[in-house]
Amino acid sequence: MTRQRHKKKVHVSNEQIENSARNHLKDSVYFEVLTIECFNLNPNHLYTITDKHVAYAADQAGGKISDGVMRAFEDTEGKGMCGHKGCDLRIDAHHHDRVLMLRLKQDVPNKEAAREIMRIKPLLEKNNVEGTGFVSDNFKILPMNEND
Repeated sequence: MTRQRHKKKVHVSNEQIENSARNHLKDSVYFEVLTIECFNLNPNHLYTITDKHVAYAADQAGGKISDGVMRAFEDTEGKGMCGHKGCDLRIDAHHHDRVLMLRLKQDVPNKEAAREIMRIKPLLEKNNVEGTGFVSDNFKILPMNEND
């Protein structure tokens, strides 16, 4: 019997993903990477860290705060430890979508927008970023015309 090896899940910060996306799109004339935002919060807030979380992480995990450390803290306490007022949910009961926000630098034809986004799609999928959002003052993604 062959034993399957599971790759250890490595947490990559939003900042690291943003920087990688910037690198992928550094020559883009259409998009500038802004930030990763959280949407569709369920419940209506992110999991909130308190001084108790920080103290536990300092004592038990060398100061590292991660989802795994927060789960261990909750297991030790025997309950959800979200610091948001009135929330007694565990960390795994907090859900949200992460979206990479891009600024349009100029009008962009739909085909070109799709081509540019496909360049970063593997990065987003690998890091559980659910999609892209667009910010613009005056520019837009142009609809496809009949010749496209």
